[in-house]
Amino acid sequence: MQAPKHMPCDGTSHMHTGNAGPVAPAQISGAPRPMEALAREGATQPARRPESTNTSERVVDTREVRILVVDDDPDQLAVCRMALQRGFPHGEVVVMRSGQECIHHLSSVGAEAVILDYKMPGMNGIEVLRHIRDSWPDALVILVTGYGDEAVAVEAMKLGAADYVMKSMDYATVLPAVLSRCLDIRDRERELEAERTRNIQLATVIQTTRALAHEINNPLQVISGTCELLSLMLTPTDPALGKQAGDLVTVCDRIADVIRRLYKVTNPVSQMRMGIAMLDIEASSPAPDAPGSALISSWDAPK
Repeated sequence: MQAPKHMPCDGTSHMHTGNAGPVAPAQISGAPRPMEALAREGATQPARRPESTNTSERVVDTREVRILVVDDDPDQLAVCRMALQRGFPHGEVVVMRSGQECIHHLSSVGAEAVILDYKMPGMNGIEVLRHIRDSWPDALVILVTGYGDEAVAVEAMKLGAADYVMKSMDYATVLPAVLSRCLDIRDRERELEAERTRNIQLATVIQTTRALAHEINNPLQVISGTCELLSLMLTPTDPALGKQAGDLVTVCDRIADVIRRLYKVTNPVSQMRMGIAMLDIEASSPAPDAPGSALISSWDAPK
C-alpha cells in the first residue's frame, strides 16, 4: 500500500499543511489537478453533482445496497467499512483482502458497488476491474489510487469505472459521497433507458394500430356502402329485409368509429378486462368526431 496522500475524485484537494487548512495542488509546486490531467489524456470525466463539489460533505444514503471493499491493508479496510456503514446505514458492507476473494464473492453473492484499491499483491485493481466489467457490467466500481497515479485513473475510467478516489489520510470519509453520487447517476441512466424502451414500445403500438385501422377500414367501407345500397333497393319491396340492411350500415358505422379512434391513438392506456390487459380506446385517443363522419375518409387514412 502507498503512503496515503490526498486528491479526491472531484478534483478538489484536502491536503493539509499544519493549521493552514486545505491547499489546492496548483499551489504546491505547480502540480496539476487530476481532472485536468485526465482531460489532457482524453479520458471521459465522471459526471459531477452540479449542486456541490465538496465530496467530504456528510452523506447519509438510505438505499439498501451491498458494497464490497477490496484492499490488502486490514487497517484501511476497517476505516473504509466504518465510513461506508455510517453513510449507508441500511446497506451491507463486506470487506475483502484480495482481487481473487473479490471475484469469488461476486460469483457467489454479488454486489452493487465495489470500492477497489489499485495496488494489491496478485491481481491489481485494473486487472480486477477488467474482470468485473466483463462478468458483472452492472456493478459500480470506484478505484482507489495513490496521488500521482493519474495514468491509472485514466485507464480505469476508460475501462468503465464509475469514478476514482485519490488516497489520502482521510480518503475514506469521501467514499460515501462519491458512491452516493455514482448511484444517483446509475439510477438516472436506468430511468432514461426505461423511458427510451417505453417510447419504442409506444411507437410500435401506435404504428400497429394505425396500420390495422387502415387495413380494416378499406373493406369496411365497401361493406357499408353495399348494405346502404341494399337497404335503399329492398325497403320498397321488403321493408323488413331493407331494415336489416340498414341496421348493418349502423353496425359498420360503429366499427368505423372504433377504427377512427384506433388511428388517432397517441398515448396507449391499458386496463384489465377478464384478467387480460387490453387497450382502453376511450383513454388512449381523443373524443370521436361528430356523428355522420364516423368512417375514415380516404385522405384521413395512412397511405
